Order: sequence, then structure tokens, then C-alpha cells
Amino acid sequence: MSRRTVVLGGYGAVGREVVSLLAYAGRQVVVVGRNQRRASALAATFTAAVPASVDINTPGALGNVVSRDDLVINCAGVESVALARSVVEAGAHYLDISASREHLVALAGLDEIAAARGRTILCSVGLAPGLTNLLAADLHRRYPGVQPIEVTVLLGLGDEYGDASRAWTLSRIGTTFPDPVDGRAVGNFRDGRRVLLPAGFGRRRAYRFDLADQHILTRDLHRPVVTRLCFDPAVVTGLAAAASRLRALAGPLAQAARRLPAARVGTAWFAGRVDLRGGPSHWVIGPSQSRGTAAVVAFAGRLFDNDEPEPGVQHLHKLTTVAEARDRLQDAGVHTTPRPLGDW
Repeated sequence: MSRRTVVLGGYGAVGREVVSLLAYAGRQVVVVGRNQRRASALAATFTAAVPASVDINTPGALGNVVSRDDLVINCAGVESVALARSVVEAGAHYLDISASREHLVALAGLDEIAAARGRTILCSVGLAPGLTNLLAADLHRRYPGVQPIEVTVLLGLGDEYGDASRAWTLSRIGTTFPDPVDGRAVGNFRDGRRVLLPAGFGRRRAYRFDLADQHILTRDLHRPVVTRLCFDPAVVTGLAAAASRLRALAGPLAQAARRLPAARVGTAWFAGRVDLRGGPSHWVIGPSQSRGTAAVVAFAGRLFDNDEPEPGVQHLHKLTTVAEARDRLQDAGVHTTPRPLGDW
């Protein structure tokens, strides 16, 4: 039996894709956003959706929207531990699509509260972290050991990105993060590696980037995991790498990048590769980052339909596998290798 799903930021770039997939599947959906007109316009296109005008930055604002046993999906780009806590205290489950290491670390602090209330906070639900977690965990099961796992993600800048997502990525140019293995400082958009990607993208140079999947997977799999990022068109990747070395370029690049969504440069597609260093690899391809994220979210939502996931703060790869997700993802246009290449 499906439960009512409340989508925060329901008319945003990712949110409306989530609403579409859930509503077409016949699920009850509440489209939440500050703009009543936009929420109503989207909800009106689906028989199973209703709008709600709420400013989630206002304490207690969700009190009249969220009911016990709801599933609340945060697609609003707001990283708030207080928000997640308020959802759990209302008796609902919470699903978070953030890619931020710092935010997921903060959410982990709610584990005891969520467990005590029998509610689940599900993290790592997106492309990276999320789908990359499932692919890496599958490699780990097939090839146990300590050989490093490399994750590479390509994002097409022809897709539509929310302001929060774009700002989060740009803010990391020229900054460092702790290596998930030894804690040394690693520069974002540094340490480039040429990687062969699927669907005609060919070999692209990708750079280390502070996506949360590598930190979570290194901890959970007990083996080194490294994540790299690149863009289409490739020239933007090169500019980000240059700005990471010359901090004076970071500001002008950020200003230029803010205009990219209107120009829609490059493809809208995303592609990824998860491989054992020098060994077999999983590949993934999808029509857009927004659609791909929504496909993972919609699949993850089904985990709450019957037997509820273990209470507390959980990550997607702890609850399911890529084999279980593959058909649902494919229905949404996201294709993954059925087995690692090199294992055939």
C-alpha cells in the first residue's frame, strides 16, 4: 500500500520530475512550495496531486501539511537538520537528496531521535550519492577486497538546474575537502584523470570533487572510494579546473556559470562510470540529471510502502541493490549495466 508523499520544492527542477513519476504511478502527492500559483498549476495536471503553499524556512510551517506516516521528500535545496527533525517529530519519514558531505554528517546526529520514534531518515538518494552508491556496492559484493573503487560522474549543462544546486557546486571551486581514506586535504577540481564514459561521450578528463558518496562508501565498504566530476561541454570542466588553481578566476567563472542554464550549453544527459581501478566497471546513462535523480527518488519511495525500512538514519545502498532498482530506473529512462563490464 502506497503512503501519501509530500514533495518539498515540488515545482522545482527535480521536484516536478519527482511529482510527475509519483503521480503517474497513482500515488497521492502533495506539491509544496512558497508560490501557491506554481504549486496549484503543477498539481492540477495530475488527479492524485494537491498543492500546498508553505515557506519551509519558517519554523513549524509544515505542521498543517505533514501527517503521521507520510513520506516527506526534500527537493527544495534547503539543507536543514531542524527541518528533518520536525518531520520526524511529526511522525513522518524523511527522504533527503542532498549531495553535501557536511549536511549528511549533520543529519547523522538525528539517528537516535529517528530510531526512538520508529521513523526513517533516508539519505544518499539521487545520482551521486545514490545511484553511484548502488553501483559501487554491487562491485564490492562481486569483487570483495581493498582495491580502490573509482566513481566518475558527467553532468550535461544543457539540463535545468536549481539555483541551490548550481550555487553549491560553484562554491566548491578552489576549496578543499578531507580525503575519505586518510583525511589529507584534497582540492576540488584537482587530480584529473581521463575516463572512458558511455553513450558516445568518449574519454573525458574528470577531477576530484566533494560528493558525499565517496565518504559514505569508504566508511561502509571498508575500501577506498574516490569520486570525480566533469561536465559537458568539456570546456567548462577545464575552466573549473583552471579556477581551482587560480583563485582569481573563481569569481568570474561563477558569474558566467550562473548564466549557463538559460543558454543551455552542452547536452542535458548525464553519464557515469563506477569501476575497480583497472578492472571491471558499471556504466549508467540517463536523459537528464533532474530526471535521473527523480527516478532514484521514486524508486526509493517504494521502500516505504510495505515493510518500513529500519528506523534511524539510513543510506540507500544499505536498504536495496541496483538489481532491485534497475527495472524501475529503466522505466524512467535511466539505464545501467546489468553486470559489470569485464564480467561478461
